Amino acid sequence: MIMIKLGAGLGNNMFQYAAARTLAEKKGYDFCYFPVRGFAFYWKRLRGIFLRFITLHKTKTYPKKQIVQSDISKYFTLGNDNLLKRYFQRILWIFTPRSRKKEFAPTRKLHDDRHSFEIFDPSIFQVSDYTRLRGGYASQAYFLDNRDRVLEWYTLHKSYRKILEKLEQSILEPPERRCCIHVRSGDFSFTDKGLAYGNTGWTLPAAEFTSTNTAGQSEGDGLWYLHVQAKDEAGNISGVVTVSVLLDNTVPTATVSYDPSGSTPTNQDVVATITLSDGTVTSEGGYTHTFTGNGSFTFEFRDSVGNTGSATVTVDWIDKTAPTASVSFWA
Repeated sequence: MIMIKLGAGLGNNMFQYAAARTLAEKKGYDFCYFPVRGFAFYWKRLRGIFLRFITLHKTKTYPKKQIVQSDISKYFTLGNDNLLKRYFQRILWIFTPRSRKKEFAPTRKLHDDRHSFEIFDPSIFQVSDYTRLRGGYASQAYFLDNRDRVLEWYTLHKSYRKILEKLEQSILEPPERRCCIHVRSGDFSFTDKGLAYGNTGWTLPAAEFTSTNTAGQSEGDGLWYLHVQAKDEAGNISGVVTVSVLLDNTVPTATVSYDPSGSTPTNQDVVATITLSDGTVTSEGGYTHTFTGNGSFTFEFRDSVGNTGSATVTVDWIDKTAPTASVSFWA
């Protein structure tokens, strides 16, 4: 049997459960897990309430827990798992003699003299039956080749599917134009914990990139996508990160209208008005120019991504010169 005691928040629980159950199925062992809210959880809560009561610290406040402590089965179907099976396996583990039980914890890498972090440890696949797993197992390398089964386990219950579907309908942008950002509650709320220690905010351990590549596209207007996936020396594979960019090398087009038009000569000023397909006019006078006499003027314009263009207009139908007359006499 492989046993794991889930800890921390729901996201961590999902990693722990997927890693432990995948290991159990690969080895052909039974599997059980204990949720965050076990006997120890309620005992500590009851003891805290009792101590506050007898010491009369009724006004003392305590920080709100930063983790979701409900059983993972509240949200997901967990495949063919069921309540009766879960409790039977837990009772079986509890009554297994301690001499048969073993423990495994993945290797940790030092960040500095005070902090360390867990790394993928392939030796987990060598554990024997009746082993308790300790740790976070926050690497998909533990269950990457079991992806279809993991997705089956993490099928949402109907009530939560409805919530997700409602949220999906409220997002107007198509999937390829969305961005999902996961902010860990612990890193946001607390300092001196993990990578957020020392009030330095959200940072990564100091390191240099060992592989850098540049991708570019200079022609072919339209929406382009770049898909990137990384793999480290330990075999951890990142999810696919996709970024999109709209390539636009097209100069805006312009049309010009005149008032009055040039169909007939005029002795009035002529106003030329420019209309753009995109962007704004950058030349003096903005979108109009008034001709008080015949001549030319150049409109200059620029679109939102920096493409520039110009349009030169000419007026030659203004005539403000009064006609002259002569009188001749014949005897």
